[in-house]
Amino acid sequence: MRRSWCLPVLWAVLAAAAPVLAVAETSDEELRTNRLLLARWRSDPEHYARLRRDYKAFQELPPETRDRLRELDRDLRDEDANTQARLRRVLQRYMAWLDRLPEEDRARVDATRDGNDRLRVVKDLREREWIAHLPRAEQDRIRTTPADQRPKLIADLRLEEINRHREWQLALVHGDDAESRTNKPAWLNEFPAETRLYVSKTLLPMVRFEEKRRVSDALGKWPDYARTIYELSQEHKTVKIPPGTWQGPSSPNDIKQDDVPGEIRNLLFMDFKKPKERDIDKADLKYVRRLRESIGKWPDFALALNEVVKDKKATLKKPLGPCKLQELDKAVSQFYLDTMSKKLTKDEIDKLEKAKGSWPDYPMMFMELAQKHGLKVRGTHLGGTDDLWKSARGD
Repeated sequence: MRRSWCLPVLWAVLAAAAPVLAVAETSDEELRTNRLLLARWRSDPEHYARLRRDYKAFQELPPETRDRLRELDRDLRDEDANTQARLRRVLQRYMAWLDRLPEEDRARVDATRDGNDRLRVVKDLREREWIAHLPRAEQDRIRTTPADQRPKLIADLRLEEINRHREWQLALVHGDDAESRTNKPAWLNEFPAETRLYVSKTLLPMVRFEEKRRVSDALGKWPDYARTIYELSQEHKTVKIPPGTWQGPSSPNDIKQDDVPGEIRNLLFMDFKKPKERDIDKADLKYVRRLRESIGKWPDFALALNEVVKDKKATLKKPLGPCKLQELDKAVSQFYLDTMSKKLTKDEIDKLEKAKGSWPDYPMMFMELAQKHGLKVRGTHLGGTDDLWKSARGD
């Protein structure tokens, strides 16, 4: 079918011209309905002219193409009303998507005659579009992953997106109502709010890529998903900063070159996979290794970069992470206002206020003061009940 065809319009044309085209055996009632539709369309000259052009284009198609379209129309009419409406929407979205494609990609779709081959082409193009809308760091991960491992990585990222979508949907319906959640959680949105915050904003950003894959592989499975989360929480008990409303850099790809001074830029944007250590000044070699070891982990990479900046007595244009109360996650800032601020002395409050705007001083002091008073900062611990984790472990 040529790109200019819109199947819902064609469907209407076929319905109006049913007696002529012999689309299907038509009842007297359907004929009367079609004539009323035709009269209404004629009252709109512009719309009617477009229908006539579409009908003329249909007549100019090869006979076999017209027959396929008639068959499609019959198949659509055989469906119930809800299915017809859904398929119409699918057709409309598909044609709108096809019209937006660059000419080269559209020609690739049009040139594919076999239905299964065309579906593969469409999926390939849609995947390319999806990747193009990912954050730059994720795009670079996909680009630098070996070709044989790339499908697995893409599948993992899509699964993470599905999980986030499920979490948003559940939050819209149930909010933080614990009773609405299952006692055998297999998705992040099925855990208590404290656990969701900890996993999404503290645990996953701080673990290695291989560990993130462990979590991704267990998604949707009980008790695998819960057990994996618990095991990683035990392996990474040290939480250095509270979660914020935004996350700082976890790799060089997250940083604009203009935001770092020149003496650090060369170390930061060198080839981290195969650094030519013989070409690096011995005094800088420890920095390169420290940065390389922390790539992909938050806040480790930012802390390593901050160490380099500090030792070289340089400055950055922007803080590497949240460094004000209003930049901390809403649950954390509310925890401070409702609980933590009532425990701190005036000197401690003044000390924390003085560190405001400085990263990592502010978030690290926040954690230090909370621990001093025996407080657990929201989003920095696993949460959930002992029974939940015992069940997940099989105890």
